[in-house]
Amino acid sequence: MSSSLLLLLPALEKVRRTRPGLTTMRWSFALAVLVAALLSAMAPQPALAKHHLVREIRSYREFQALIEHHKTKTGLGVVVDFYSDSCGPCRQIAPYYKQLAKQHKGKLVFAKVNVQTAHDVSSRMGIRSMPTFHFYHKGKKKQEFSGGDSGRLQQYSRSLASEIGRAHV
Repeated sequence: MSSSLLLLLPALEKVRRTRPGLTTMRWSFALAVLVAALLSAMAPQPALAKHHLVREIRSYREFQALIEHHKTKTGLGVVVDFYSDSCGPCRQIAPYYKQLAKQHKGKLVFAKVNVQTAHDVSSRMGIRSMPTFHFYHKGKKKQEFSGGDSGRLQQYSRSLASEIGRAHV
C-alpha cells in the first residue's frame, strides 16, 4: 500500500465513525472511489500537450498563449483548424490535417478549436463556417480559408513552412 494511502486511513476512519448513518455498502463504495482517485493521481502522467501532433485548444486564453509562445519563443508557424464534430467536411479532412502535422513537425505547430465547446475562441476569431483554417507566423495571421480543400490546406501549410525556413536562414 502506498504511503499516501496509509496517511489517509486515520482520517477516513474518523469520517466513518462520525457518520453512523453511512452504510457499509456506501462506505465501501466511497473508499473504492477514493482509492481509485489516489491511484490515478499517482500513475505516470501522459506526455504533455506539446508532444501531440495536433493540440486541442479549449479557451481563448489558451489560444492567445499558443500564438504568443510561438511568436516569442520558438518562431514556429501555427496552423489552426476551427471545426465541429457535427461537420462532415471537418471529419473528412481531420486525418489529412494530422498527416500534415506529422509532415511539418519542427516547422509548424498544428492546433484544433472545437467551435461547439470553445465559443469564446471562435466568436473572437470571427468564425462563420467550418472548417476554417488560420495560418500564423510571428503572432500575425498570414492566411485563412474556409472549406475542406486539402489541396489548399497543403499549399498554405507549405507556403508558411517555407516562409519560416527563409526566416531562419
